[in-house]
Amino acid sequence: MRRPYKISADVQDWQAFQIMAQQEGWRVPQNELSLHRLGGCSQAWALRDESATIGLVTGVRHQHSAWIGNLIITPTMRGRGHGAALFDHAAGELRAAGVTTLWLTASAAGAPLYAARGFHSVGQIERWVRQEGRHGEGFLAEERVHGAHTDAAIWGDDRSNLLHHLESAGTWLRHGESLALLHRGDDLQIIGPWYSAGERQDDAVLLDRLVALAAAQQELVIDLVADSGRQSLLAAAGFTPGGRTELMVSGPIQVQWSRLLALATLGSCG
Repeated sequence: MRRPYKISADVQDWQAFQIMAQQEGWRVPQNELSLHRLGGCSQAWALRDESATIGLVTGVRHQHSAWIGNLIITPTMRGRGHGAALFDHAAGELRAAGVTTLWLTASAAGAPLYAARGFHSVGQIERWVRQEGRHGEGFLAEERVHGAHTDAAIWGDDRSNLLHHLESAGTWLRHGESLALLHRGDDLQIIGPWYSAGERQDDAVLLDRLVALAAAQQELVIDLVADSGRQSLLAAAGFTPGGRTELMVSGPIQVQWSRLLALATLGSCG
């Protein structure tokens, strides 16, 4: 039997990934899966043993930075170094494409793997969940805004390709200096990215409007930067905490942390 080999992921690999992810209890929104399958700013690599998919990892490239996510190995093949090999392959491909900074969110179990490869923690990401939106009330056309310019200023990179995809199923809202994107999918709704100039009252009013705009009978999720200090606002708006991960990076960063409240996606795309 030959050693497992790495390839660009295809339909077979994504089908296997969805089964593995479901077994792990992962929440991978359909909107995110469509981003990976479309290509463009996203790539995915699979690890195969003969003809069977045994692992997958994704990479979302921006101009100077990229996010690695969704690293998974089927349970029967773990403990053999396959996850490390697949991660190293993805990181090498992204760096070869000109990326200088790599981001990821790590579980407690996964953090040592990344730390051994030069990644360091810059904080924690907390997941907050509300069981449903309020009632999906409408919004005025003149309230439409776009956040790519603000996003670039805060992250120090052009992430417009990712944002363009999320905007296709979303709505930007602003109140004062607080700005966020609500994007919907078949399975859940996400608030993010969310940016602020530090005015808590602006953030509270915007959060109330986002909850009102969100559809009822569908979960509403935020991946909050833990150091943002907005936990009390989320709790008051009916959100409850649902776990946390470590935000890790390798390479130079220019993030304006004081303005960043929440990630754009559930960890794996930034």
